[in-house]
Amino acid sequence: MKAISAATLIVIDQNADALKLAKELGADHVIQSGEDDSFVKQVKDLTGGKGAEAVIDFVCEGGSMKTGVQMLRQAGNYYVVGLVLELVTRTKTGSSANVCQLRRES
Repeated sequence: MKAISAATLIVIDQNADALKLAKELGADHVIQSGEDDSFVKQVKDLTGGKGAEAVIDFVCEGGSMKTGVQMLRQAGNYYVVGLVLELVTRTKTGSSANVCQLRRES
């Protein structure tokens, strides 16, 4: 992601080795998640209290959707990559997609 974006990249994972690799690959911040949701506050703090502009969830399990949406800023976007849905929606361009997009409105 860092190679194609100037955005501040915050990576969250339970695995310390994955976080080390993310840092080596250019992540600006790495946060090790634990049993509680304290990492949501860490993301809010790193974004000046606003929350993340976008969350990209490659796991979509263990409560990641709940915490992912909680760390979004108002009108932020939450993307789930690789989630297979029975109902495949059409994008604005009419192509099929297997990415679910949630948007936080308030």
